Amino acid sequence: MQQPESERPAGFTSTARIVIGVGAGERVYGVLRVHSIEPHIFSEDEVLFLEAISLPLAHVHSLLSVWRDITEQQRIEAERSCTES
Repeated sequence: MQQPESERPAGFTSTARIVIGVGAGERVYGVLRVHSIEPHIFSEDEVLFLEAISLPLAHVHSLLSVWRDITEQQRIEAERSCTES
C-alpha cells in the first residue's frame, strides 16, 4: 500500500506499508514501513517480500504475548502461595 505524501517522513518520496498481524484482521501488532528517498513504485515481488518478513514478526510477537501472560500468571500464583503460607 503506498502511503500518502502527507504521512511520509521528511526526505522520503516513497513508502510501502505492510500490516504485521496474524489471521485476516484477527490480531494486528503493528505496521512495517519501508521508505525510499528516490521516487519508487514498489513491485509485487517487493511487496510479497515485505509480507513474508511480516509473518514471522507477527508470530514472534504473538509468542511473546503468550510468554508474558504465562510469566505474569506464574508471578501471581507465586505471590498467592507466599501470602497463604
